[in-house]
Formats: sequence, C-alpha cells, structure tokens
Amino acid sequence: MSTGTITARERRLHANQSQLLDPAGVVRTDAIYTREQLMTVFNWGNKSWASARRNGMKTIKHGARLYVTGEEVIRYMKSLGENQ
Repeated sequence: MSTGTITARERRLHANQSQLLDPAGVVRTDAIYTREQLMTVFNWGNKSWASARRNGMKTIKHGARLYVTGEEVIRYMKSLGENQ
C-alpha cells in the first residue's frame, strides 16, 4: 500500500518522464497523467497532492499507480478559482 511519499525508484522514473511532459503548467484535456507527472507540471509536493485529492480531484487507480485525466485536472483547478 502506498503511503503517499515518492520512493527513489519513482524519482528515477519521474526524471525520465519529465522529458515527455509539456511545459510547466500545461495540461491537455485528451491526456492521462500519473501522479508524478502532475506533481512535476504544477511543482506540487506530497501535501499539495493530498490536498487536491481531499478537495475533490478524482483519480483512476490501476494496480499501484494513480492516474488523472487532463480534463479532471482542469475541472479541479477551475473549481479552486470558483471557491475564492
């Protein structure tokens, strides 16, 4: 079971994946992102990720991995602006 912290293995994978990402802050509606990719795009730490989950960002779990659609990320980020 995942504790929500990033392991050394995940950091190595994350470094390799970062070359595949759009520029910081760019999320495409037709894409699917891993937890690590989103944390890179938005410069989120573990607490920011946990807050997003608590505040309604929906994830897709497949095995031990969590994924989020670009459409869901955009919906979640828009909801933050509406709540202020």
